[in-house]
Amino acid sequence: MATLDNQKLKQIFLLSLILAIAFLVFQNLITYLSGFLGALTLYILFKDVYRKLVEVKGWNSSLCAILIMIVATIVLLVPFTIMGYILIDKITFFISHPEPIIEQWNVLNQKIIEWTGKEILSPEIVQHVQGPVSKFLPNMLGSTLLIAMNFTLMYFSLYFMFTNSRQMEGFVKELFPMHESNTKIVGYKTKEMIISNAIVIPLLAVIQGIFAFIGYLIFGVETPIVMAILTAITSVIPMVGTMIIWIPLSVLFFAHDQTGAGIGLLLYGGLVITNIDNVVRFVLQKKIANVHPLVTVLGVIIGVKIFGFVGLIFGPTLISILLLLLHLYAKEFTNMKI
Repeated sequence: MATLDNQKLKQIFLLSLILAIAFLVFQNLITYLSGFLGALTLYILFKDVYRKLVEVKGWNSSLCAILIMIVATIVLLVPFTIMGYILIDKITFFISHPEPIIEQWNVLNQKIIEWTGKEILSPEIVQHVQGPVSKFLPNMLGSTLLIAMNFTLMYFSLYFMFTNSRQMEGFVKELFPMHESNTKIVGYKTKEMIISNAIVIPLLAVIQGIFAFIGYLIFGVETPIVMAILTAITSVIPMVGTMIIWIPLSVLFFAHDQTGAGIGLLLYGGLVITNIDNVVRFVLQKKIANVHPLVTVLGVIIGVKIFGFVGLIFGPTLISILLLLLHLYAKEFTNMKI
C-alpha cells in the first residue's frame, strides 16, 4: 500500500512539474502562438499534397517543403501585403492631412443638426475619436517586427512539420489519451474547422470586398479600393460586419444632398454586399464545417485579445477545437454519443 501511495505521489509530482513547465513555456511563447497556429494550418491544408509528391512521386522532401512554402507565400502573403500597404499608405496620408476628413465631418454634423436639431457630432466627440485613430498607425507599425517574427517562426516550424511529418503525427498519437477511432475523429474534425475558419472566412471577406468595390465604383465613393479593403476586413466582425463601412458612406451621400447615390448604396449594401456572404456560405456549406455563429462571436472576441488581428481566424478555430475535445471526452469516458 505504501509503495502504491509512493507511486501515486511520484506521478502527481511529475504531472505537476510537466504542467508547471508547460505553463511557463506557453506564457512566454503566447506572443508567437499565431506563428505556430499558422504553421499548423498550412500543414493541415498541404499535408496530402506534400505526401503525394514525396511518397508517391519520389520528390526530395526538403525541396518539396520549400516549394509548398513558396506557393503558400505567393497565394497568402503577397495579396495581404499589397492590401496592407495600400491601407497603411492611405491611413498615413489622412493622419498627416486630416483636412478632408474634418471637412466631411463638419458637413455631416451640419446635416444632422438640420435633421434632428441637435449637435450629435460635437467637437468633444471629435477629440475622443481623434486620439485612438492617431495612435492606430504607430501601434500597427510597431507590431510589424512581431508580425515578421511570427511569419519567420511559422515557416521555420512548417518546414520541420513537413520533413518530419510521420514522426510528428506518430508522437502526437502516442500522447493523445484516447482510442484510435477518436484520434481519427480529432484529425478529421480539425481539418474541417481549419478549412472553415482559415480558408472560408478570408474567402468570404475577399468576395464581399470585391462586390463592395464594384458598388463603390458605381455610386462614386471616393477611394473605392480603400473602402473595399476596409469592408473586407469588417466583414469578419460578427453581427454588424460590413455595415460599419457602407452605412456611414450612404449617410455621407445624404449629407451632400446626393440622395440618389445614398439610397442606391443603402440598397446595394443591404441586398448585395450583406447577402453575398449568405449565398457563398450556402454554396460552400457541404464542403466546410458548419460553425455555429456563437462560436464565431466568442472566438473573435478571445482571438483578437490573444493574437491581435489574426485572431479573427484562429480564435474561432480554438473554440471549435475546445468544443470538439469536450465532446470526445464525454464519448471516451462517459460513453455519451457525439
